[in-house]
Amino acid sequence: GFNVRPTDYQANIGLGQLSKLEWTIQQRKDNHELYRTLLGQNFCIQSYQPDVEVCSIHFALLAESSEQRDKIASALTANSIETRLYSAGNLGLHPFWYDNYGKFNAPMATRIYDCGLFLPNNPSLKREDIEFICDVVLEVVMGE
Repeated sequence: GFNVRPTDYQANIGLGQLSKLEWTIQQRKDNHELYRTLLGQNFCIQSYQPDVEVCSIHFALLAESSEQRDKIASALTANSIETRLYSAGNLGLHPFWYDNYGKFNAPMATRIYDCGLFLPNNPSLKREDIEFICDVVLEVVMGE
């Protein structure tokens, strides 16, 4: 690894962040659950056991097709909502891999690569923000 040593100043900033840790974790968990509630009936989303608590930095969903994903991403961008494509689903479709080993195909990994996208899960998001994001996403789906 890197022989990185934080300065006293950086360590002090880090210690100050610890006071917000529990709040940040709870906000991300609540946001993730709200996304799941609002979008789970319309999209393939990650499943997990009922006793598991998810504290995510984003909410991932799978559109029905890459075309639908691109429409959703465009609608989000048009509404000043940050998103990004879930590009890591099948690393065997990335040039660093297939240039050396050829293309790899696995149905679910390829579907994630082709149809997945991330929605923001910043702890500062309010319920109304997430509802707005979900409305933009669902408007695309319902308009098809």
